[in-house]
Amino acid sequence: MKINFAFRRASKLSNLADSLMYPIMLMLSGSIKESPQRTHFWNNKKYKIADMANLDTDKIVLCPKCPNAVKSWFLFIPLFHMKIFGGWDKYVVLEPIEKQTEWFVGWSSSTVNGISRIPISGPVRLLVGSRDVWFFGSKENGEQIEIAQIGSGEIGKAGPYAKTPLL
Repeated sequence: MKINFAFRRASKLSNLADSLMYPIMLMLSGSIKESPQRTHFWNNKKYKIADMANLDTDKIVLCPKCPNAVKSWFLFIPLFHMKIFGGWDKYVVLEPIEKQTEWFVGWSSSTVNGISRIPISGPVRLLVGSRDVWFFGSKENGEQIEIAQIGSGEIGKAGPYAKTPLL
């Protein structure tokens, strides 16, 4: 099924910004043994809830909220994405059912909907926070792919998925 999302993959400039942010994100994660988060506003495309109506629910993964996840922002800074400030630390690991050379991960919750413009090869870690969230996978052409949860963990515990990209 075509999702009908218009998005472009992350640009060279956004990849450069991610590279420059790497040491800061490593520090904010509180763990040098794990890949730091790459979620930044410049590499995500936001959508309205109505844009999610065409998702095939048989191909998505529902992740219930974490009861102890904080919802805090400081002005425009998302503290919930910063572990050293008490941010979210629980994550799920997702990957396509059929192996893809590249795919993109998206999310839908009661407050925010979007898709990452960072191409992924293989599994990816995604934080789970204060709201239930649906994750979905897409090819670059907008075709939805089936994904599955293959694991979970906690930032700072350096489990088997410590080096899996975190978006």
